[in-house]
Amino acid sequence: MANVRLERLAMDAMLDRRERALKDVRRETQAREQLERVRQKEEEHALKLAAAGRKEGISQVEKPMKAPLAPAALRAPQSPQKPVLSELQREVKLQEFVKKQQAAHDKRIAVNARIKERDKPSVPLPRPP
Repeated sequence: MANVRLERLAMDAMLDRRERALKDVRRETQAREQLERVRQKEEEHALKLAAAGRKEGISQVEKPMKAPLAPAALRAPQSPQKPVLSELQREVKLQEFVKKQQAAHDKRIAVNARIKERDKPSVPLPRPP
């Protein structure tokens, strides 16, 4: 009985880890999408400013330029990022996760049924008079 309980606890822990991993993947995806939206808005804003500058007759040469923060050689190298998954790859990973989650759920139900079956008395109890 203790082994079955330990098995159930281990399966619950594994399921929790997988759920946390899925949440982490979703958070990373949302962060990347938010970053992409911010970049697009910045590009649109820059295009609007450039268009407004042309309408006013100000050339790009006349506008003051920002000095770079540091020479390229002195900048810290960017950390390698995880490869961005395509929508199809994300969907496949999600399906795999759901299958594993369902298998764990089915296994947990089977373990519970085994416990219930084992705890039943083998001979029916006599009825009270």
